[in-house]
Parts: sequence; C-alpha cells; structure tokens
Amino acid sequence: MEKKKIVSVGFTKSAKEIQNEEREFVSVRKIIKPEYIERFKIDKSGIEDLAENIKAVGLINPLVVKRNGEKFEIVAGHRRFLALKMLGANKISCVIVKGKDYELEMVKLSENLLREDINVMEETEMLKRLRDITKFNDKKLAKSIGKSEGYVRQRMNILKYPDMLKEALIKGEITFSVSRELVRLKNENMMKEYLKHAVNGGATPALVKNWVDDILFQDKIDKDNSNDNIEVSTGLQVPGAQFFCFICGEQTNFNESQLYRIDHECSKALKSGGQ
Repeated sequence: MEKKKIVSVGFTKSAKEIQNEEREFVSVRKIIKPEYIERFKIDKSGIEDLAENIKAVGLINPLVVKRNGEKFEIVAGHRRFLALKMLGANKISCVIVKGKDYELEMVKLSENLLREDINVMEETEMLKRLRDITKFNDKKLAKSIGKSEGYVRQRMNILKYPDMLKEALIKGEITFSVSRELVRLKNENMMKEYLKHAVNGGATPALVKNWVDDILFQDKIDKDNSNDNIEVSTGLQVPGAQFFCFICGEQTNFNESQLYRIDHECSKALKSGGQ
C-alpha cells in the first residue's frame, strides 16, 4: 500500500520541526488515550454530534499519535477517537509522529487553540504543562506558540485566582474578561457575592467593571475618611470630608454616604419624591 508523506503538523515553529512518519491505518485496539487529557470535561452530546459529522463527511483530519511500546498514544484528536469508537470503527487513519515531549505538547496545544469551545482554564493548564516541560519563561513560551507575552502572562495569572473564580471559569459560568474584573476585589466575601450576581444575571465585562470600579472608589473614600479622622499630635481631630447630598441637598460627612449608579429618569423621580 502506497504511503503518503505528511509535510507538517501544527502551526508553531517547534511543531513543524517534528519528524513526521507516514499516515497509517492503526487498529483501534492499539490506540490508547493521552497520558495527559487536556479537557476538564468531555461532553457526551458533543462526541455524539462529532460522530454524526464524521459519519456524514468522513474523517477530515487524522489522529496524531506517538509510539508507546506496542501501542500508539494519542497526541491530538482524543475527541475524534471517542467519536470513531462510538461509530464502531476498527481502524483509524493516524499520523505517527516522534519528537521531544514539549514538541508533541505543542502539536496538541496548537490544535486546541484553534478550537472555539476550548475553556480558558483548559488552555491555561495546557500552557502551564508546556511551561513545566520546557522551562520556558513567559516571553519564550509566547514566541513558541505565536502569541504575545501579555497573552501568556494573563493566562498564567489565572493560576493565582481564588478557587471560586477558577471553578466558574471551568464551568463556563463567566468569561475570562469578567474574571479579570472580579479578581480586582481583594475581599473574597465581596468577590463571592458579585460573582453570584455575574453568574445569575449574565453580566457583561463592562457592567462588572462598573461594579468593581464603584466598590474600589467607595473603599478609597472610606479609607481617606478614616485617615482624615485620626487624631494628630496636637490633640486636635481633623474633620472628615464633606459633601452635599444629591437628594436632600444637606451637607454631611462623606463616610456617611453610599454610592449608587442610577439612570437619569430615576434620579429625577427621586428628586421629585416619586417612586
């Protein structure tokens, strides 16, 4: 049987340098799952949909595997493998590659970065694994996968997030942009409360940013007033900041105020005593 030479796998420089062997049909019994599975959760309905697609149009992209003794370990294409098993396939078209561990991880990473449904936490864990294997710093890691250093740094920062935010990201309850705003809150009880609002209300990143900005602004006012009210060495007390109430117009201390965000119509109603 004539074998076709595969030119390259993946889109990164390192991935393209992998020594590729020929495409072969490998017995399903000889294919084993990856040692490290990049997906936190494999949705059965998604596998069923993929199986239906493969049944309709065929397997467009072969599995990428590496030799592991007498077996072939999946490098990329685990979901395709599960879908093909569901269809009862006996043999599967595979590209057998060999290379260093980090080069093979880049093949897997490059494929998954092109997927629209990849979870940001899954991506972060893959980048962490790649960094652990290569010992690359953020700059070199970014260059190796064709991303900016800032992109990699932002993902690595997720590893420092509180568990509540990580869990919400894993479940897809919030976006990465929302998590970046919520993590600015240093009080975890407050973070938990606003995370609940963000999840239940489907808050946009812009709205969450407004929430956090208001909270941090109020915290700064409270802190400034706390500093203003300390006793100085002369024994005199420095008066706190004053402001004029939006509703009643009376002058009062800033630390007795509460910050709200309301629209113009509601502000008019409040001023006029309406509901």
